[in-house]
Amino acid sequence: MSPLLQAPLERAIDSTPILGAIERLASERRRGVTFVRARGRHVVPYADLVDRVRRVASALRSRGLHPGDAVVVVLPDPEEAIAAILGAMASGVAPVPIYPPTGLGAMPVFLRHLAHLLERSGALRVIAAARLMPFLGAVPQPVDAFAALLDAAPGPFERPSADDTAFLQFTSGTTAAPRGVRVTHGNLAANLGMIRAAARMDDASKLVTWLPVYHDMGLVGAVLGAISMGIELSVMPPQTFLRAPRLWLEEISRVGGTHTAAPNFAYGLCVKRVPDVSGFDLSSMRVFICGAEPILPATLERFNAPATWRAASCTCSAGART
Repeated sequence: MSPLLQAPLERAIDSTPILGAIERLASERRRGVTFVRARGRHVVPYADLVDRVRRVASALRSRGLHPGDAVVVVLPDPEEAIAAILGAMASGVAPVPIYPPTGLGAMPVFLRHLAHLLERSGALRVIAAARLMPFLGAVPQPVDAFAALLDAAPGPFERPSADDTAFLQFTSGTTAAPRGVRVTHGNLAANLGMIRAAARMDDASKLVTWLPVYHDMGLVGAVLGAISMGIELSVMPPQTFLRAPRLWLEEISRVGGTHTAAPNFAYGLCVKRVPDVSGFDLSSMRVFICGAEPILPATLERFNAPATWRAASCTCSAGART
């Protein structure tokens, strides 16, 4: 391997847990996370996010959870999900993020999926959205509405080792029963470091994402990567992107985004649903990441075709997982 390629990757492989980096954002009010919805957007400074994380951590401790335990997180709203996942990690409890039901008709399948994950993960509690609470009465483990956790006083961060569990990641269960993987803090830190190096991310980067937080590409590749660096991050719910794909491009243009990631279908959806791109300026973009499903070069070529993009030359990293 060329020394020019090897050196940054060697520096990136660091097993130091990311919680220290997140805790250092406790006084950061200039930067934060922008949550984008169809009806508007609002910014949560990193200082406020860390306060929520501390409150969730304290609430989980007060409910009898200890480092090494697990908690299932089922929160469709990324603003709630991010605070809950980081709050669990800050308390030493391993979050198990899972996909929420897409509607009433999907509830029976979701409840079977939830029961399987509770059994396999050994999770002692569930953190759920308020609107899901009426459907979770038969769940044997205690269920907490996310909002109730924020009533706790802020607590301290745990100091995990590189070998301690950061979170539990389960497969989607599309082709077989979901299988879980224990991701340690060392695994997570090394992965984030290599993503930063490969994507050429730095302190001036601005990441825009609509990927679901319960999916590894959205959680690790986007949200945790950006927050652990303390860079500007814009997040929208997947449903918002699916209903109005132009909002993704609008947010990149508005904030001067430099990095984003999506599966192949998302680039195709933009080509189909956003015929007029004359108002977008993507010249700030450095990297479009494409992955998580088969990559079709023709889709990416059509996405990059409009002369009116005014986009800088970008690198597209392609990768699919089974």
